[in-house]
Amino acid sequence: MKRPLIHVLSNHASLMYVADGILAYGGSPICSETIQEFHDLYKHVDALYVNLGMMDMQKVNVITKACEIAAQNDIPIGIDPAGIHMSSWRLKAFNSILKQFPIAYVRANSREATAYIHQTIEDSEATLESFKPIDIALMKKHFLKDRKVWFITGKEDHVIGHDHYVCVSGGSALLTDICGAGCLVSALVAVNLIKGFNAFDSARLVSHVMKDASMTAGADAYKYTLIHELSKRRHYDLSHYTF
Repeated sequence: MKRPLIHVLSNHASLMYVADGILAYGGSPICSETIQEFHDLYKHVDALYVNLGMMDMQKVNVITKACEIAAQNDIPIGIDPAGIHMSSWRLKAFNSILKQFPIAYVRANSREATAYIHQTIEDSEATLESFKPIDIALMKKHFLKDRKVWFITGKEDHVIGHDHYVCVSGGSALLTDICGAGCLVSALVAVNLIKGFNAFDSARLVSHVMKDASMTAGADAYKYTLIHELSKRRHYDLSHYTF
């Protein structure tokens, strides 16, 4: 079976880790940011994963062009709105992408999702922690009928959209110590899309797989043993987990 080829436009701090994780999970990453070669590359690309970390105007132009070509070729697009709760400029860029292109899924933490709902960034008194308690009723109100799937991750993961909702609990607290863990989760959903799962089940399966793998990864060199554990689960489907 052909490995799904994922065009990864991620922040440079986590790019190598995301690429390694995609490979372990059965996909292949390509990380070009050269607009001039996108038309040729998209003869081969199966899905596009975009991360809004480390943004500037050049990166906005790169992301916009990639989304444009992906949409023209019916290639699914997933996006991680990293940091939109701290930057009004980044929130505006995210809004523009959502309005212009048919996004299959959004993977965000609770603070990013809340910033999008309220269309406002956090003030300077906000805690620096990545997660805060999720207002499930608020999330359902805004995302349940959405044409795209919202995958909101944290101590509990919430997958919302297409008139469906599921909560997945568990996982290791060590995940929060990894730079790029959220970016990796986002990218793996794209791999599942090309394996044949719909967007909702793609996110749901990644949630289970990541939490499962996080509990069996060895504490020494945890970041890398987690990748190894993901490789063992590359052929899993939802039947491997009881509900």
